[in-house]
Amino acid sequence: MLLSTFQLDGNDALVVYGIVDLVYEVSVQLDQEPTVVTSGTTQITSMYFDNEKSFVVNFAVVTGITTVELKTPHKTVTLLIADYDTATNLWMPTIAGTGDLAEYVDVEASAPLLVRGSYLVRTATLSNDALALTGDLDAEGSTVLTIYGPSTLNSITWNGKKLEPKKVAGGTWEVQIGTSGASIEIPDLLKAQWKYKDSLPEIGAEFEDESLVIADHTKTTNTFPPYYGGPWILYADDYGFHAGNLLWRGTFHHNDSLPLPTAVNISVSGGIHFAASAWLNEHFLGSSDTLLATNNESWPVMKDMLVDGDNHVTVLQDHMGGNLAGQIVCCTPGGRQRDLQQPRGLQGYYLVGRAKDAQFTKWELAGNLNGEDFPDKTRKILNEGGLYAERKGWHLPGFDDSEWELRTPFQGLDKPGVGFFRTTFNLDLPKNYDVPLSVVFADMPGHYRAQLYINGWQMGKRVANIGPQTSFVVHQGILNYEGENVIGVSLWALGEDESDLRIPSLRIVRGGGVYEGGVGAVGVQWWQGAEWGVLRGE
Repeated sequence: MLLSTFQLDGNDALVVYGIVDLVYEVSVQLDQEPTVVTSGTTQITSMYFDNEKSFVVNFAVVTGITTVELKTPHKTVTLLIADYDTATNLWMPTIAGTGDLAEYVDVEASAPLLVRGSYLVRTATLSNDALALTGDLDAEGSTVLTIYGPSTLNSITWNGKKLEPKKVAGGTWEVQIGTSGASIEIPDLLKAQWKYKDSLPEIGAEFEDESLVIADHTKTTNTFPPYYGGPWILYADDYGFHAGNLLWRGTFHHNDSLPLPTAVNISVSGGIHFAASAWLNEHFLGSSDTLLATNNESWPVMKDMLVDGDNHVTVLQDHMGGNLAGQIVCCTPGGRQRDLQQPRGLQGYYLVGRAKDAQFTKWELAGNLNGEDFPDKTRKILNEGGLYAERKGWHLPGFDDSEWELRTPFQGLDKPGVGFFRTTFNLDLPKNYDVPLSVVFADMPGHYRAQLYINGWQMGKRVANIGPQTSFVVHQGILNYEGENVIGVSLWALGEDESDLRIPSLRIVRGGGVYEGGVGAVGVQWWQGAEWGVLRGE
């Protein structure tokens, strides 16, 4: 399989790779039969077909990399043969050119190098036969770096340090680089002091919040009409909310002169694998969680759930994004375009047992704060949804949680609902090292959905009854490697079993090794202007 091509010392070079012990064949167009010079462990057989001007190389892949030079009086073609694992450790850095297209290879930029052995090559510059590379090496032991490049190189540096490479062929250099190792300590989130606050106050009778929008549109440009109910259109896009969790709050009146509603019918559309939960006043009605993009639910109503006066039905749903064209309907006339327009929100709402004039009197909606006019221009619109915690900025650095209850996400909630948990942890990682870190949820099923925030950035969503992702990478720059970090977790419990109400564990895990190099010190000055005081404070 062809990995790449590049110019090696002005000649064509092909990099091919394959699975160990499998047999492959490469054909190269040459005007005459070449002289073959091989360096490496792969054994090749070859044949030149004069009538086709084709030189065929046959080989079974072995571990490592083999160089095959095909030399004719007019040109030399170099074939580099690697096994799959070796190929994953090959880097072809771009040498920038000049002008507006300086970074575009084959326009102004070039890629005259192949580097083997490093964990990562970050940058490369080539000037007057001096090559400067920056990147990362495994911090344990030493690394043999092989560089395929111009034979005229007279200076090679790695992360600013001058190397003493050995020239092993015309354009091939080797050098061994030692690393000093590093001591890494990772904090234990299971032992951290967590703070907790309820994030579903909307089900309370006295709840009022200016961030809820009155959902009173009676017309829509969407081609999907509501299934039933009315008169209002409850499609989130019509109100400027296009991503993240959505919360709907409907109001209806009840007294002894009105018939008892026997059920609340709701049709929720959230996209494939979405979920929704509903409450009547503070009574949990149930959850909807299917593989479908839209689900119809009829939740029974008991008399003791109702109060005289205004009653509130609260529906929390998540938004799994819009459909792709053709995702649902492929081949019917206009089907692909209709896919794009399938709404997110409530496509039907109705009180069973109530006359048309005794239905809902009002609906409100909460999405990300201010919708399309979102305040967080650093993290952008997809970072937040309509959870109360998100609208109030509890996930942001600088928020004061000192009055919150002490409780961990591992203790969880007492009943279905939404809670928000916060804690802080400190990192003191060595400079000039790349230390990949991830936050990992326990790989145990439960009927809950959790969102992970690091220093205000939403870094992942755990859907515990579907999965499969449990590990969420958090890179340096989001994480402060040299000080305090804030972690926030929203826990939406959709069921009543113990496994639905809590997160079994949450850990910070080092991903792979520790690598000398890194990006240097990355400050967190971006917090200034992107913390709670600026985005939510007075």
